Amino acid sequence: MSQAKVEQYKKDKANRKKIMKREKQKRILEYSICGILAALVLVWIGFSIYQKVQPAVAPENAATSDIDFSDLEDALNASDVTSDTDTEADADAEADAATEETDTDAGADAATEETDTDAEDAAE
Repeated sequence: MSQAKVEQYKKDKANRKKIMKREKQKRILEYSICGILAALVLVWIGFSIYQKVQPAVAPENAATSDIDFSDLEDALNASDVTSDTDTEADADAEADAATEETDTDAGADAATEETDTDAEDAAE
């Protein structure tokens, strides 16, 4: 061996405890970080699965209450009947008004025809 290699070997041998200790700390740190990351990924996956499954499963001890909506339904139905009646009355009034206009227009047309007929008779 060359002299440089021999000196390097002696130097490494003298510092071997420090080097081994440093490498061991580095390895422990790497394993710890990898373990924490793996645990975070597993927790994230587990929580995602829990959120998807949880709403589908009804809790057994959950308190339930029944609400009676009959009064509310009666009130809504009563207001619907009133508004339908108002709408029907308005529709009837509009139909009557339209019929009166048609009758008035027909009467005006008849009067015009009579005037035209009178004018033609007078011309003959």
